[in-house]
Amino acid sequence: MQLVTQACQEYGQYYVTYASDFAQTPSIASHQEESSAALDDLDAEELLIQTMNDRQRLAELGKLIGVARYALEGRDTQLLQETKQRMQRITAPLPDKYRSTELIAAAADPSEKGSRLAELYLERGYKLLDEEYAEIPRIERDIRELQ
Repeated sequence: MQLVTQACQEYGQYYVTYASDFAQTPSIASHQEESSAALDDLDAEELLIQTMNDRQRLAELGKLIGVARYALEGRDTQLLQETKQRMQRITAPLPDKYRSTELIAAAADPSEKGSRLAELYLERGYKLLDEEYAEIPRIERDIRELQ
């Protein structure tokens, strides 16, 4: 039992010596301030977008098309602008082959034609993703007819 007590006392003394170095080192405090500031600068949505694959991005775009259509029907310009910005953030990493700018423009078009175009662009994106190239000419033809 004496050995355990002695070991605990030695451990306590080592810890006190080690902890006293904390107060003397200003770089540790500045490092903690820098790391907390860096964490504050992080955008959770941006991190989420960066971890998404193309299929998840297209699925999120599908949801946002619905939100944009809802905003258009309700004449909610604030919601429409926020939705367009979010769509742009999601599509930024996508390759040009998905025609994301056209999709966003179609989703923001208040006409029935815009709704159908957005649907076709999204369908085209899924066909490209799934490498179902035989279906793409039909979709392209439908897009040209609507434009």
